[in-house]
Amino acid sequence: MAFTGTASEEGIRARKHRETSRAIHRAALARVSAEGLDGATVAAIAADADISPRTFFNYFPTKEDAITGVRERFDQSHLEAFAAAEEPPGDLLDATAELVRDTFSSAFIADVSDGQRRELLSRYPELSKRAMARISTVEQRIADAVAERIRRTSCLDTEGHDVGDVASLLVMTVSSAVRFAIRKAVAQRTALAEIPLAETLGTLRTVLRKAL
Repeated sequence: MAFTGTASEEGIRARKHRETSRAIHRAALARVSAEGLDGATVAAIAADADISPRTFFNYFPTKEDAITGVRERFDQSHLEAFAAAEEPPGDLLDATAELVRDTFSSAFIADVSDGQRRELLSRYPELSKRAMARISTVEQRIADAVAERIRRTSCLDTEGHDVGDVASLLVMTVSSAVRFAIRKAVAQRTALAEIPLAETLGTLRTVLRKAL
């Protein structure tokens, strides 16, 4: 059912959803760190997060996804808006980076416990594999939006190249830079939606120019 409340109510609901997602994520990390991947149960994680197991599954389909902090369902309205726009996006690199940042902000939980998550992903290769698969799925959704924008506006000369391949390569390159910026932002406790991209993109442009 579509939400029909006021913008303020919608903002409160979105904030509560983020807070609950983060609480579940932290509880999952703590349980797995203490009891191991097999020992940690959804019921125990839900109890630690002060929710029911049924509510847990409204946020994450599995405990593994709660550990990695990647949401299977997230707001994709900005992807749809980006793809449907009729005008060129200006600087495509900047526009793509902002799109990646906004999408990651919706799909991933960035938290001060990020170091603990990295340790668990290193300890359990199956978790790392699952996280990378989720990231690849999200990146493909972004690439689809970028490819559609390129087709609509002819903002990039792709003659001789598949537009989908060009968009995917662009998104994967920018995603690496954005993840780098996110890692710094998490260490400084900066919200994902507020991370400055100009410095990181400036470094990326310099590296690309000097590498070519």
